[in-house]
Amino acid sequence: MKNGLLTAGGIFLFLLAVFGISAISYNNREAEIKNLISAKQTDNQNVFDTVWKTISQQAQITQEYKKTFIEIYPALIEGRYEGKNSLMSFIQESNPNFDTSLYRQLMVTIEAQRLRFESNQRQLIDYKRELDNLATKFPSRWFVDNDADITIITSERTKEVFSSGEDNNVNLF
Repeated sequence: MKNGLLTAGGIFLFLLAVFGISAISYNNREAEIKNLISAKQTDNQNVFDTVWKTISQQAQITQEYKKTFIEIYPALIEGRYEGKNSLMSFIQESNPNFDTSLYRQLMVTIEAQRLRFESNQRQLIDYKRELDNLATKFPSRWFVDNDADITIITSERTKEVFSSGEDNNVNLF
């Protein structure tokens, strides 16, 4: 009888220890994932801010270049082509050209920055998925509550497409 009570007590203590260790482990993992989500959400704000500042400032530079070129071009060629052979001179001489490389650079920057932001959002979604799994799988669901919210930046157009289930806008211009 005494051995039976000791055995039952030992089993109870063992199960209590396993339960306690599991609770600590799952709660620590939950805290870790919530901290990842919080940090990634802050990082997303930082990346989003950087994306739009970079694109905006490069666009301002291209606009200023265009404006300046329009202002100085007439002065650069004014008076050069008066007289009989002005058309021939215009064809033979090297005239200032509008450089489109700033626009190409802006397009590359837009694509790279948007991809960077998308990557950050994908990571945030993955962290949330990991927390959802922890909160719904057995036995971790006994110890974890899923109260982390994430904010995914999207567009009104995307929301409309997913709401209707149709994307008919294929015209770029």
